[in-house]
Amino acid sequence: IGLKMLGEHWINQWVDKQVQVFISLGVIMSCIAGSIFYSIFVDKKKAAAAAEAEAEPGDMDINY
Repeated sequence: IGLKMLGEHWINQWVDKQVQVFISLGVIMSCIAGSIFYSIFVDKKKAAAAAEAEAEPGDMDINY
């Protein structure tokens, strides 16, 4: 988003506004779809084990 804002002057010379909107929506939808697929297919056990390995000894949650 920041790069698009910085280069907006040159982008407007090359790409029509309506095309820019569709490109932006495509990038947003790709990011959302990628995060959904990642959350579905990531190995939850490995992620939990990595989080436990990074935790300091005093950081353990105590459930009563």
